[in-house]
Amino acid sequence: MKHYIVQVRLYHITPEIWRRFRVPAHVTFDRFHEILQRAMGWENRYEHEFRYGKGKYLRDVIAPPHPDRFLTADSFTDETTITLESFVGRAHLPKRFLYLYDYADEWLHEISVEKTEILENEDIKMLDAARACPPEACGGHLEYLELCSGNANWYEGIWDAEAFDLTSVDFSPKKKAKKRAKKD
Repeated sequence: MKHYIVQVRLYHITPEIWRRFRVPAHVTFDRFHEILQRAMGWENRYEHEFRYGKGKYLRDVIAPPHPDRFLTADSFTDETTITLESFVGRAHLPKRFLYLYDYADEWLHEISVEKTEILENEDIKMLDAARACPPEACGGHLEYLELCSGNANWYEGIWDAEAFDLTSVDFSPKKKAKKRAKKD
């Protein structure tokens, strides 16, 4: 079975926060979004989109349907209808594109599909990583840098920017909660 080795880097953060993992090529972009959330350590509370294209402005979008948000995109693809493999196609690797998570904080990630591997299983596996992902809703990269320097009076918690455990990442899909039947 075909897999891709993928690297994800979070923009505007120094030293870099990044992840490298292996993923089956047949995953759809909605599942790939879930995988990115788990790999990075996000909590999947906000909207997202993938951007690609040529030139300075990446105006082609893969995302959940949102009738108003993507009216000016050059092209739009529903993320449930396209696989990573069909997106990469026959392109020479590495293939790069962007992932935007949380429109308010604007966490921008560069994704690089680095190479292909053939394996017998469908396992998704974390291979390497550096540094902890910023906490959800911390205000974006400038506020995150304040948090790391100890100048964030607004943050009520303990934060270790260097702490990340590869073995703690669980890529198994979340089970949907069963709806309870109403009692008469």
